[in-house]
Order: sequence, then structure tokens, then C-alpha cells
Amino acid sequence: MKYAYIFLICTLLTACQQKPNSNTKSLSDSSSLKTTQTPYKLTNIVTHAFSDQQKQDTFKLFLSGPTILNSKVTFEIISFNNKQIFTDDFNGKDLLGDFEGSEQQQKDTINARFKRFFHQSAFKTPAINKTDKIDKDYIIQSAFDAIKDDATSIGFTYNKGYEGVYSIAYAKKKKETVLYFAFD
Repeated sequence: MKYAYIFLICTLLTACQQKPNSNTKSLSDSSSLKTTQTPYKLTNIVTHAFSDQQKQDTFKLFLSGPTILNSKVTFEIISFNNKQIFTDDFNGKDLLGDFEGSEQQQKDTINARFKRFFHQSAFKTPAINKTDKIDKDYIIQSAFDAIKDDATSIGFTYNKGYEGVYSIAYAKKKKETVLYFAFD
């Protein structure tokens, strides 16, 4: 019995000395009680030749928001000499394309497409074949010609939105990344 009292006293003393849990608020603190939601974040970074066939540029994809279905995506390319040469911001749901399904299926699809965004099949050399024709509704002729005339150009194609397909390449003559194909 003596040991039971000692155990009980030690337990009470230990409990009294512990710091309160940061999630625990007293009733008097209820007016300052705030709930915060940890944002959902994904990162996908790869290196691949793009602005120069001999050097690796960094392709970055960031997704963040309160949930994967309510998120923003930033796609950027940083050149081998550490300059941003491309950026595109869009909603996380744009990774769904025309997919419709349950909420869980949508989350899984966004996650899968995010992970595969930089798949090797998205890169193409040369970016434009000599026989390819320009779609003048979306593309500027001088940008198209700058890429088409460069047999070493590397194209990157990605999907965004309902049926959006976009192809970009670095135009060495213009010293900028240009859109050379788009389909909505």
C-alpha cells in the first residue's frame, strides 16, 4: 500500500510539472483559439538539357494549397547559369485535364500527373521537325521559325487545363523560351 501512495504522488507531481500541450487551450483562452491548416505541398525537380544541349537546366514544379484539390502550381525552368527562363502558374485542378471521378480519384490523378510531369517522353529533339506546320491561331511565326531552324532545339510538352497541350523550347536566337505549339 505504501508503494501505491508513492506511485500516485510521483504521477501527480510529474503531471503537474509537464508543460501544457500546444494544442490545449484553457476556457479563458477560447476567444483566441485559432485553427490553422497545414498547406498541402508537393515538389518535383529534375535536370535536363533544354537551353543548351551540353548543359543541364533545372525544371521545377511546385504545388501548394490547403488541399491538393484547392492548390496552385508553379512550373519554372532555371537555366544552367541560374537564370529563370520560363514560368507558368496554374491551378492544381488543371492537372486533371478532362478527367472526372470521385474526390479521391481526382486527388490520386493530380498526384500521379504531378509526379510524371517531367517524364522523359515530354522532351523532344529537335523540337520541331522540318515538315511541321505552324498553327497561326496560337503561335507567333518568328518564334516558330527560330525553333524550326535550330536542329539542336529541345522541346518540352506539358498538359494543362481541360484539353490544353503546350510545347515550349528555348530559342537561342531570341535568347528566350517560346511557345511553339498549343492546343486547347
